[in-house]
Amino acid sequence: QSLPPITFMDKDFKGINPINRDDPMVVSIIIANFMVSKVLIDQGNSTNILYWRTFQRLEVSIDTDHRHTSPLLGFEGERVETKGYVDLMTTFDQGQLCRSFTIRYLLIDADTSYFALIDNKTLNELGAIVSTSHLKMKFPTLTREIVIIKADQKQARQCYAEILKLAPYPPTREPAKLHPAAPEGTQVMSMDEGSSIRALTVYQ
Repeated sequence: QSLPPITFMDKDFKGINPINRDDPMVVSIIIANFMVSKVLIDQGNSTNILYWRTFQRLEVSIDTDHRHTSPLLGFEGERVETKGYVDLMTTFDQGQLCRSFTIRYLLIDADTSYFALIDNKTLNELGAIVSTSHLKMKFPTLTREIVIIKADQKQARQCYAEILKLAPYPPTREPAKLHPAAPEGTQVMSMDEGSSIRALTVYQ
């Protein structure tokens, strides 16, 4: 498969906080017509993961769910319950430039600061190149235009603090507004302020 050239230059550092340049690649993507934030681009993972409490808010028919009951081991060696697989249309976009295709996610019931993880196989399907120093991901559209996805450093630092339990982040509720990168028709996912999944940013 022939891919157009993808390069990173000094101008790609624009908008990045140099103090926290080692932040993980945390982005927002559209899953099943919902804009979902706190999605970790995990180049060391071989499975796309959607966390159960996020899945429950996507209004997806259970008919799209495929059973999988074998437990997994978490980062600290603990057993993590799996709920099955689900195939969902997913869009990676930058305004008018986007790529959409169906991704199979493993549903995980675990406490985490992330809402989903994207694996290296999906990045390969996108033809994506991730620059951790620039905190940007680039991939071509079907018309060979280059899409640039920028990491959200604020969300990355929130996730990091929650994982380490360094500081509490209170639930936040933003007023309904059109996401700048969301195509027309994208729905709002409202969250209970008492939920342990916090600051899920999805727009109408």
